[in-house]
Amino acid sequence: METHRTGPRPLPLHLATSASVWMSSLAALGPAKTGLISWSENLPPKQRESAGPIQTAIAAADAEGLAREVTAEATRRLSEFVTGVCAYRNHPYRRPATLAEPVWQDGSSRLLDYGGSGRPVLLVPSLINRAEILDLRPGASFCAWLRDNGHRALLLDWGSPGEPETDFDLDAYITRRLGGALGAATELAGGPVPMVGYCMGGLLTLASALANPDKVSGLALLATPWDFHADQSGQTGMLATAAALPDEPGTPPLPIDLIQALFASLQPQSDPGQVPTFRHHGPPTLRKPKPSSLWKTGSTTASNSRLLLHATA
Repeated sequence: METHRTGPRPLPLHLATSASVWMSSLAALGPAKTGLISWSENLPPKQRESAGPIQTAIAAADAEGLAREVTAEATRRLSEFVTGVCAYRNHPYRRPATLAEPVWQDGSSRLLDYGGSGRPVLLVPSLINRAEILDLRPGASFCAWLRDNGHRALLLDWGSPGEPETDFDLDAYITRRLGGALGAATELAGGPVPMVGYCMGGLLTLASALANPDKVSGLALLATPWDFHADQSGQTGMLATAAALPDEPGTPPLPIDLIQALFASLQPQSDPGQVPTFRHHGPPTLRKPKPSSLWKTGSTTASNSRLLLHATA
């Protein structure tokens, strides 16, 4: 029985990032006091209006007293982050098990049937994170919403790659796994079905729909990336790292924490900014991690990640 969860992953990276950001404020005091540090041009208007008075206050403040206050505040924030992480990792909440029944399986991949008497809809999540993003919990489940609104939701759960998927490439996932699930869905429907692709699953869905036009009656793409060469320095660095990774058959799967570190590099402060607030959400018995946060920081299908990182590089 798991006693604690492992997020935010990779924890050493988030701890180091938080410590460096908050503790570096002390090192920046000297240049800030003399006006050598300029304010970001990207600040919202209201914050830019406050920049002048803040700069004036910093310049006029007693240097030793200001240093003590900044050190105390940075220490408080870091301590709060650590407390939030501990509360998050040790919270007893666990996602309820899905009630969906598998109606098809090939290797680690399954097609989960959420029931309903309406028209079947095939849902395809990303290969990188778990399929539960479309079925987070009761009351926050896209699959259940479709079922309750006149459809029959069929969710493709790629699963964690095992021995059968060791040498899989994208073609194998699209033609064999997604193609197999699409075939099972059309058999249940008695004809073509609409497909809904989420995130990278949207690109795989698009490829499958083009390859099987007679089996697809409609196509919807949710949060599907398109421009992989946008002018974003974080994204460029991540893709450059991916391009340098080996992808020969038999290459061991990428460690989960490495994948999470690559994605964390796109928004280094996203998780440290969220975790500390967890400890303020009421008494311990009422606090509960966000299901989407659990999904984000949970396990990743590692070898699948290598495929997609190379596909987007």
